Amino acid sequence: MTLSSQDINWLAGIFEGEGWFGWDARNHSTKSYIGMTDKDIIDKIQNLLRGAGSRHTRFRPNSRKELYELTISGVDAAGLMMTIYSLMGTRRQEQIRRALE
Repeated sequence: MTLSSQDINWLAGIFEGEGWFGWDARNHSTKSYIGMTDKDIIDKIQNLLRGAGSRHTRFRPNSRKELYELTISGVDAAGLMMTIYSLMGTRRQEQIRRALE
């Protein structure tokens, strides 16, 4: 994945606030997830990551807004984690370390 430093910083900020990093025991792979009500942001993330990941849209019963989700797995997730690791806070770095072990 080839990203500008501005793109990497932007992704790190978005994933710091809205993301999750972990291990998918069912598929035996690393996993990065982000969900938010801003479709344009999910579109931009997937575009920056060259189409990586799978997208889902859910209607939330207690809200008038849809939730847009992007799940990135395997090598693409690991690459994202390693790319933004140094920019993440302590909690997210710990999630990334556990996911990559």
